Amino acid sequence: MDEFLNPVPPTLFRATNGPWNALRLNAPWSVGYVASLVEARAFAEKTEWRDFYYESGAERLRRLARLPAADRALLTDFRLALTDPGGIQRLPAALKTLNFDFGRTPDELAEKGRALHAHLTRLGQILTTAQAIDCVRFRVVGETWNGVVLRERATVAVLQTHLPGVRFEKTPGDFDHRYAVDYELFREGRLLGGIQIKPASYAASKAPYLLTARQANRAKNDAYRRDFGCPVFDVVANTHGEIANAAIIERLRVL
Repeated sequence: MDEFLNPVPPTLFRATNGPWNALRLNAPWSVGYVASLVEARAFAEKTEWRDFYYESGAERLRRLARLPAADRALLTDFRLALTDPGGIQRLPAALKTLNFDFGRTPDELAEKGRALHAHLTRLGQILTTAQAIDCVRFRVVGETWNGVVLRERATVAVLQTHLPGVRFEKTPGDFDHRYAVDYELFREGRLLGGIQIKPASYAASKAPYLLTARQANRAKNDAYRRDFGCPVFDVVANTHGEIANAAIIERLRVL
């Protein structure tokens, strides 16, 4: 399977990482539970996933059109994840599902790109509007495919060759968002623990936004340990499933 390639130069793209997270443009309220959406079907190639995500967004808009104007305004405010995250949680499930369980259209992603561009301009960073929109589309559509379909599945396939008898179960999007767990591991029906599968940049970078992300994920992993009595491990791998921290395999083997 082919990867999505990032059309934005690496240096410019990295400069948008912090604002992308700070604005909560990556929140499920803004783009849906993309890790669950990309698992909704067995996509044969990346363009099938892209088209599915956009069509899911179009279906969401059709459903929104049938709602009262006040509800439509609330659900189309992607900034709410930043300004009132607690308010989101208090909404009825029937409304929340329209943002969490559906994709977005290209125009909606472009709107987020323009918001990103405006923020970067205020920070004095040089990036065109088109490049900011490309950043959003790559993160939402491209990185989801590259990270979940390519990296995660390839890595699990490698782990299974080393850990016979262990079953890997992909977690749903809301569970992953709460606990930062990509897969749970089971042996003979017993829960062993969870894993996060991350690229080398996540593990090694000292960029402030990644330090914040790792801290947040550790807190979520601690919550998983409290709730389920099992640890969570980071598995660092590339899109071919080549595991950089190979010693983790032995730690998983003795669970």
